[in-house]
Amino acid sequence: MTKEQLFGNIDLKQLAFTDFKEASVRESIIMPIIKELGYTEENIEREKRLKDPILQTGKTKTPITLVPDYAIKIGHYFA
Repeated sequence: MTKEQLFGNIDLKQLAFTDFKEASVRESIIMPIIKELGYTEENIEREKRLKDPILQTGKTKTPITLVPDYAIKIGHYFA
């Protein structure tokens, strides 16, 4: 697959010099990659809050306050 097939006519080198915002990056760059990996709209949920937002490293538990841009559903569970 070529860059043009994946992203269309977007000039990736020029994006740093334009008003290309985060939402545009998500929909124009990240979403085509996710779809090319084989995920469909039924598998993708945008900005889903985490059910138990805790990261545990050893004995230390750290609350996660960020909301991920995408949550990917595999079967009945989010990955």
